[in-house]
Order: sequence, then C-alpha cells, then structure tokens
Amino acid sequence: MLRRGLHETVGDWRVRMTIALDMLGAIGFDDDGMPRYGTMDGLPEAADLVAAARGFDGGDPTVYDEACDHVREAVGRVWPDGYPLDDMLADSRVIHLHCVRGSLVLSAQTAIALGSEPDGGQAAVAVLKEVSRAYGPLFDPKGNGPKDVAAWVLEHRRWAVDMADLLVRAGLEDKGLKDTVERILS
Repeated sequence: MLRRGLHETVGDWRVRMTIALDMLGAIGFDDDGMPRYGTMDGLPEAADLVAAARGFDGGDPTVYDEACDHVREAVGRVWPDGYPLDDMLADSRVIHLHCVRGSLVLSAQTAIALGSEPDGGQAAVAVLKEVSRAYGPLFDPKGNGPKDVAAWVLEHRRWAVDMADLLVRAGLEDKGLKDTVERILS
C-alpha cells in the first residue's frame, strides 16, 4: 500500500496515500477546519513508536509490534480482500489529473480576481508567474494581459467544473462545490 508503483507519479502517489490514510482514519481536521495528518485511533504516540522502533532510550519493543498489528487490523477492516492496488492506482491517476487541471484554472481565476482589486496588480502578477512556473506549458494563454488570461480561463473552465464534479461524486467534497465553481467561472 505504501510503496510508490513503477510509473506512478509522486502526485498520483500522494493522492492515493491521502485517500488511503483518510479511509484508515488517519486524517482529521483542526479547529479551523484545516486537514491534518494524525495517528489512527488506538495507535501509540509518535515518540513512543520512535523509541520502540529504535529499540533503545527505554522504548518498549512490544509497542512497535502492537502498532503494526493495529495497522494490519485496520487495513483488514477497510479492505477485507486486501489493498486494491490496481484500482487505487487508476483512481488516483484520474483524480490527480483532474485536480492539476482544475487547480490551474482556479489559480488563473484567482490572479484575475486579485488584478481587479485596487493595488492588486503585483499580487496578480506574482500568482501568474508562479502558475506559469508550476504548470509550464499546460498554462498557455495567448498573451500576458488580463484579457488574455480571462479568455484562457473561460476556454478551460470545464477543467475546473469537471474536477469539482469528480470530487463531489467521489464523496471527497461538499455537494455545493460544483455549483460554486460554475458560478465563479461564469
């Protein structure tokens, strides 16, 4: 489950791991609603696991074995027939691709929104520079002006709507996300 597959991109692996960790109950939310990684219910604290894994500093060697048993049990409850690696690889690839393209469109839209604010020009330019760096040739408006970027966003808005729809259908996002994305990009 944890290994990265041959030809599996880092992004695909991260999506697959996030989904798996969520299914195992290892992702929670802080008081502000921000996701955070944590330990699964019933696992010992990280410091105890580290001490046990190293086998010295007073760590109890049974702690690590018990933690491994606990993880095996949790994996068995979530995937009684074993971890479906091929299915998870395929799903994560699709989700990652949609999220890359959808996030690109929403990032470009953010730059447009920032540029329309008084004194927002520098922030908009900074976002567009980062978008160009991060997404490379996938972001290819006809020019660098606000009208060019806005035209590109409208031309590619379907990427963001498809991303939202996929995430909602997969149960990974709130049902209103697709409507919100469509409204923002209309």
